[in-house]
Order: sequence, then C-alpha cells, then structure tokens
Amino acid sequence: MFKMTPSGELRHLVQFQSPSATQDAAGQPTTAWTTYFTTRCKIEILRGQLLYQTSEFISKNSYELTLRYPPDVTISVADRALFNSQVYVIQAIINVEQRNRELRLLAYVTNDTE
Repeated sequence: MFKMTPSGELRHLVQFQSPSATQDAAGQPTTAWTTYFTTRCKIEILRGQLLYQTSEFISKNSYELTLRYPPDVTISVADRALFNSQVYVIQAIINVEQRNRELRLLAYVTNDTE
C-alpha cells in the first residue's frame, strides 16, 4: 500500500530549471537555465563516491528528491534542480506506483575537490 511522504518532511524549497541554448557576447554557444517551477521537496543522500578522473579527485553524491506530483508541470531529465546554490542533475523520474500523487527524482551532485 502506498504511503505518501508526510508534508512536514518536504522542507527544502527547490527550483526546477530548464536549459536553453544562447550565445555569449563573443558569439559562443552557452546554456542558460530558466526556473519554471518551485516547490517543496525532501532531499535524501543515497550514496557518496570519490572518483579519480582526469588527474583529479571528484566527489559524486547521489540523492533522492521527493515531491508532490505537479499536475500542470512536466519535469524532464534534461532539467536540473537547484537548492541553496547546489545543482542536482536529474537522472531518473519515478511516478510512485503510477498514482500521480508523488514523484521521486534520482539525481547527483559533483564537486571538484582539489
């Protein structure tokens, strides 16, 4: 039986942003992010890793973001979530039991550690 996350646990105010291709002053392509939806989420860390890539260590942490199902908004894996300047790259979107009541997003955050 499906049990929704209590609303008191949705304590993080998260912005969802979509990318759009633009050009900088020099005419070079760049990506601009536009906020299209803000809601309360529960953010839980699932796993942390320290990876050695291109001659440096990079930490990669996996998270689960839980939110109420937004009926008028479509969240895509091309989008990202932003909380307190922390960028969450969305990898998967799960509509829990296909009930359109709660979404769980699997996301990761990478930080260069020098």
